[in-house]
Amino acid sequence: MENAKWDFQLERPVEDQGCWSIGYVLVSLVAGVPDERVAVEERFASAQVAIDEATRLAQIQVADLNGDTASFEKPTDEEVPFGKNPRF
Repeated sequence: MENAKWDFQLERPVEDQGCWSIGYVLVSLVAGVPDERVAVEERFASAQVAIDEATRLAQIQVADLNGDTASFEKPTDEEVPFGKNPRF
């Protein structure tokens, strides 16, 4: 059986009365496997903290799905948050 390979893409944080929320989408790299949205249930004091926490959680979940260990690497220039081709 082929092992599914996964990646993720962060959503833009959303502000509501001074608290920020965020989610991310687990993206399957295997054709025919649907993407899955994950909402981070915690509220954060700033957008950057929300982004950092969602990135950490997504990296852990993707590594687990891929049978790897999360590496917590910073994004490359091509993966800059909310850039042209965002991963984060």
